[in-house]
Amino acid sequence: MTATTTESSSQRFSGRDSLWGPLRVVMLVATLVLVVWHVREGVARVRSSAILLHAETLATALIRSGQLDQRVLRREIDLLEQAKRLTPTDARIHLALGSYSMLLDRPQRALAWYEESLELTPRPETLLNLARAHARLGQMEESRALYERVVRLDPYRREAVDLELQSWARQSPGTTQSPDP
Repeated sequence: MTATTTESSSQRFSGRDSLWGPLRVVMLVATLVLVVWHVREGVARVRSSAILLHAETLATALIRSGQLDQRVLRREIDLLEQAKRLTPTDARIHLALGSYSMLLDRPQRALAWYEESLELTPRPETLLNLARAHARLGQMEESRALYERVVRLDPYRREAVDLELQSWARQSPGTTQSPDP
């Protein structure tokens, strides 16, 4: 009886082993695919963040120096667009593309970038930049409405928003800049 019990147990066990072998291989391959995918995603995020950091640092330096070299700004936009291809859902990249477009005096293009950034991650900073782009185009009603949204979301920005609105009011009111070339 002991020999029969041992035989039937080993037969059942070897039947399971024949099924577990291929299943283990499939599970191992699936795990490796997931690990590789996550590593590639991580590398893309790191590369994208490095490009973004470079662009932000350069923009700050250019603004402080007062020398906004159009060639350098366009090159940075190319790099930021490369970062966008790596991580298309990173709202910060869309925001930076909008800011570079404003530096190139392309507020119409900046509007599109800021709106895409808002769709990805709504933030007061993006609304503020969107308001500035509308103001640059002379679209003051849209701009004021956005400035008010900024203050509703972040009341601590009230003073800065009021100063900006006063600054825009001192400039030629009612003029509309032509769309980007």
